[in-house]
Amino acid sequence: LYHARRDHLVAGLQRHLGEMLSVEVPAGGIQLVARFKRGTADRAAVKRLAAAGVETRALSSLALDRPRDHGLLLGFAAWRENEISAAVRTMASCF
Repeated sequence: LYHARRDHLVAGLQRHLGEMLSVEVPAGGIQLVARFKRGTADRAAVKRLAAAGVETRALSSLALDRPRDHGLLLGFAAWRENEISAAVRTMASCF
């Protein structure tokens, strides 16, 4: 189930945000990392996404020292495919 949800999220991100995000596809787990390809500030992006109803974490907020890259930590395990699709469309409208 998680594998299918992961793949659905990856496909949606690549289709709608592929020019902006580089997605790291994990072998397992319940979250994935999507890094910004250009200098997008991830904390500002997280605020925009939260205002639109999409909860995520800024990758830079997880760094112990100065972050070297920016991106998003995206969970997929708790969401059905239609919810993932809606979230990806919302994300695309925020950028």
